[in-house]
Amino acid sequence: MSNVEDKLNIIHNYIDDIKKYAYKDVCLIENQVLNKNPYTSEFISKYLFETEFRNPSLLFIIKKVSFFYIKSFIRFLLYLLSFILFKIKYKKKEIDLNKDVVVVDTFFLVDKIISEQKFNEKYFFGLYEVFEKHNIQYVFLPRLYGVNKNPFKILKLLDVLNKDNNSFIFEFEILSIKDIINIFVNILIYPFKTIRLLRKSTSAIDKLFNYEVINTLDSTPFSAYIRYLIGKRISTKFHNGTKIISWQEFQELEKTLNRAVRESDKLIKIYGCQFLIQYKNYISMYMTNTDYELNITPHETLLNGQVNYNLSTKQKYRNGVSLRYKNLYDFESINDTKDILVLLSYDIEESIYLLMILDGIEESIKVKIHPATKKEQFVDYFNDNMEFVDGNIYELLSNTKIVFVAPMSGTSLEAVACGVSVIIISNNSRLIMNPLVNKGKGIIWDIAFNKHDVNKLYNSILKYRKNNINKIEEIALWYRENFFIEPTEENIIKSFELDKE
Repeated sequence: MSNVEDKLNIIHNYIDDIKKYAYKDVCLIENQVLNKNPYTSEFISKYLFETEFRNPSLLFIIKKVSFFYIKSFIRFLLYLLSFILFKIKYKKKEIDLNKDVVVVDTFFLVDKIISEQKFNEKYFFGLYEVFEKHNIQYVFLPRLYGVNKNPFKILKLLDVLNKDNNSFIFEFEILSIKDIINIFVNILIYPFKTIRLLRKSTSAIDKLFNYEVINTLDSTPFSAYIRYLIGKRISTKFHNGTKIISWQEFQELEKTLNRAVRESDKLIKIYGCQFLIQYKNYISMYMTNTDYELNITPHETLLNGQVNYNLSTKQKYRNGVSLRYKNLYDFESINDTKDILVLLSYDIEESIYLLMILDGIEESIKVKIHPATKKEQFVDYFNDNMEFVDGNIYELLSNTKIVFVAPMSGTSLEAVACGVSVIIISNNSRLIMNPLVNKGKGIIWDIAFNKHDVNKLYNSILKYRKNNINKIEEIALWYRENFFIEPTEENIIKSFELDKE
């Protein structure tokens, strides 16, 4: 076991020991450090790179608590405005609660819906055709992404959704005035509950934990607590036998909904769908036995493929279906490929580093930006042999011999599963988020840290590819079979037990 894996296991055990008593209070489920997410807290990265900290000073605590209240009260006022605007604008669609219903809990990308002027749900792509074919009633429980800072987007969103034939059940629709008051009270008391988490020990990890608990205080949202209240309302609204199909990254938004439903007396079943690409070092997605015992896991976790990085022996796992990766199974031959493709990430710093490290390659390079970024952010780092491209990623891969990607890119796994060679460009100062395993390393994929690595790996991987295309196809098949499950109608019905409807 590597040193990184050893340290990540220490973090798992350390945080779980605290969660055993902290998570008894549902308010603390939204704590950014306890969530183990390496992107919402620096606790993990600082521990891995052995950054030392003193315990937070009283002045630092006062400063962070003050910022928390200022930011939270602004967020609360914006949320209250969203609540009021929704009540004015929304045209409710009735749901027949006398019939069985499936609740689909998923993200709604508000900006995308507004710009396209239509609702086109992509997280569970292909599921709804099966529902309609088998006359299964379903309703969406939206997680609105993109309205926090601008509540008036609610009006534009509802202009689109009011014309849509789908059924929705919004949080603003089911939450009561009492719930709104509870949210406000939760904001008032949250800092005091957080301060009680501080450890008295003088060990290095305790000091780091204490510092990060206070440091992340003012960036803590109250959305997780809202989801707990939503779960309570859902449990009373729907009858026994209701299924909740929930997009599952095992973040605080899912944990609190799971807790609320599992605490109810209703026989409502949550299918937590981990239908995304997992990363071995992205430990916040791991479920442990402690999580199971704290009632924050779904009733069942459906997996994207055979590979499972979770740590719980008590949680129930089953094969799911790779709904978002249907194009992977339509991908054609990899023999006649020639392009070099660069896929930039949403992380601007990582993307710039990637472009700068490729200036030793003289061949033509196609660059696709992440949809959350803009071309103008990268033009200063372009060479004459680079050009921007758009289009479907699988169409681009069909003519690509090698892809350069930043870490935390699930496309690297998709590319390898298609038989396209991949070089991941990483930085030694960061924790590497890589979805690939040792299978095929140095043959179809590898990691470069500098320009010398890039040139060396580029030549060796392409040379091997040219002379061993059958071995490349064999490795690609292995990745497809172990990391994905074909989204056929039969597999969809089996995953969600729709034959029992």
